[in-house]
Amino acid sequence: MIHRQLFTFVCFLFILNTITAQTAPVKKIYAYKQASLGGKKPSEHETTVPKKEQYRLFIASGKGPLIIEGVWIEQEYYRVKMMPATRTPVLQVQQEGNERVILVPKTSDTVRELQVLEKVEPAPRPGSQLGKLLKTNELVMAYRWKGKQYFATSKTIKALSPFIGM
Repeated sequence: MIHRQLFTFVCFLFILNTITAQTAPVKKIYAYKQASLGGKKPSEHETTVPKKEQYRLFIASGKGPLIIEGVWIEQEYYRVKMMPATRTPVLQVQQEGNERVILVPKTSDTVRELQVLEKVEPAPRPGSQLGKLLKTNELVMAYRWKGKQYFATSKTIKALSPFIGM
């Protein structure tokens, strides 16, 4: 009898944990980086070309206010500004060939853009949970929703074709 009650209690805890794990409001992160090359397109024999990485970050979430507490891109801490909801799909036209790239597909979720402002040094020291996430993900975002802290991650940041400045 006690084993049956214990089994029922453990199953209840498992189901409760699964339900609460699925309530995190950020459903998906769309992360892109694009090199910005000054001047002309580099020739094949040029080995070094000055470039700057620009990031385009979007989050798809449920409705309600989110507070972004920190964003780590490739283990570097950045200050970001959250922009209002964006209509989907979000497209970007590439310079070469006027090709359109879908950054965020059509969705009924609320989509917000995170504008990366500047790198912050020294970065805050990560706790053990955040440290593990930083080792295995190129993008980690810490945010607060309804008073509780959550982390959203992206294993990779997709590279877009370089932008060549004139």
